Amino acid sequence: MRQFCVGLAVAILLAFQASQGSAAIIGVAVGNASFSSNTDLTGVDDGTVWVANANNPIYDPTRMLNGVIVVDANTAWAVGNSQGSQGLILQTTNASSLAPDWIRQTGGTIADVNLNAVDFSDTSNGWVVGNNGWIVNTADGGLTWASQQVPGTGGGNRDLNAVDFVNSSTGWAVGNAATVLKTTDGGGTWGLLTGIDGITSGSPALQGVSFVNESLGWVVGNGGIIFHTSNGGINWTQQTSGTTNQLRDVMFVDALNGWAVGASGVALKTTDGGNTWVLSNTGLPSSPNLRSVQFVDPLTGWVVGRSATIWHTIDGGLTWNEIFDDGSQTLQSISLFDTNTAVPEPSSALIFALGAMLLLGRFWIPGLIRSNVGRIPV
Repeated sequence: MRQFCVGLAVAILLAFQASQGSAAIIGVAVGNASFSSNTDLTGVDDGTVWVANANNPIYDPTRMLNGVIVVDANTAWAVGNSQGSQGLILQTTNASSLAPDWIRQTGGTIADVNLNAVDFSDTSNGWVVGNNGWIVNTADGGLTWASQQVPGTGGGNRDLNAVDFVNSSTGWAVGNAATVLKTTDGGGTWGLLTGIDGITSGSPALQGVSFVNESLGWVVGNGGIIFHTSNGGINWTQQTSGTTNQLRDVMFVDALNGWAVGASGVALKTTDGGNTWVLSNTGLPSSPNLRSVQFVDPLTGWVVGRSATIWHTIDGGLTWNEIFDDGSQTLQSISLFDTNTAVPEPSSALIFALGAMLLLGRFWIPGLIRSNVGRIPV
């Protein structure tokens, strides 16, 4: 989710599509601009190997993408750093195309801050969180956007790093200084939940959040912290992660099975709702910082991170296989969608990974990847 100058950020999206029967998988990978050529990623063999090719000039070298959500087989949203007078929100309505068109959103009011994460509960209702406590939302599929700055504790405003909604009414946003916000009216109003701040020292930054329903949820953050709630965030219990490394993301597929990833290649797994967490990083190197994790069932998942790393597992994270490693990029976010039932399954999902470059490609299993590039508008 090229012609580069070292140090510039370029938005690039790498998509792939795998066919198994009538199902399809479409994927996107993106990363920071730290090498100086036009680059396209192409899968070879059965689509599990990705290589870089300097053959496609793409994109304005000022884009930095931080988050992505795939809403259905056609619609996806990406968000990123402030561009001009607004934070960057992009939409495509042909996500399954080899070269989807990404359109920048300008309707209504979009805060002029870096936007860090996005979530949609359906095709109409979406929320974006960003720096300084800003939350941007739409109720009409992006035709118009409204922004509000939510105060943090002590009257200050906090950078918000992640957002998760379980339906069009109820959602949570987390961020720096142990900030946890909750809404039950679709983002019209947000309340500050202080439970985590009260049971941990130093008010650590929270980086990821995952709820499976209106009651059960988990948050992760700096210092390897993991907190769990069983009542929608009113009360929190700290769980033992076994690491002090920063945890950047958490993802649960149900009340029992979840994963958390973070710095120095840390990948954790639980099969009992977080009562016990174990390292789940066989095959993962210790150097790349992992930024995002997504599973489509208790066995099949992906992680992305620094060094343009994409890893894949089919055994619940017991072992991981490297899909791609450019060595110079950072992948920030990944999202999946089932094209048949709208419930993530390994044989049928749209997969998007966002960072600072945007490459598009496609593969069929078994078969070769064909790649193409879609342009982000200025």
